[in-house]
Amino acid sequence: MSILNNPETYGILAAFFAVLIYIPQLMQIFKTRKTRDLNILFLIFIIICNIFWMINGYMSGSISRFLSGLIISLMTLPMFWIKINNIKNNKDN
Repeated sequence: MSILNNPETYGILAAFFAVLIYIPQLMQIFKTRKTRDLNILFLIFIIICNIFWMINGYMSGSISRFLSGLIISLMTLPMFWIKINNIKNNKDN
């Protein structure tokens, strides 16, 4: 099977670009520590969604789905933690 005919090739490409989406936001939050415009439900839903992608990837044998879910969840957790910390310390307004 050619690499272009392998569905996992496109899954890996999609996972790569899905991870890239989060890098600018994550860098901005680390740099400024500001999360006012970041909705907490958005972060919660991203984590839940990617946990399901990990389960789906594991059950279907799709490494790309599993890894993208794992990496995006791990990238979202620091944003979530900083958001919670900002709310707790009244820095989120």
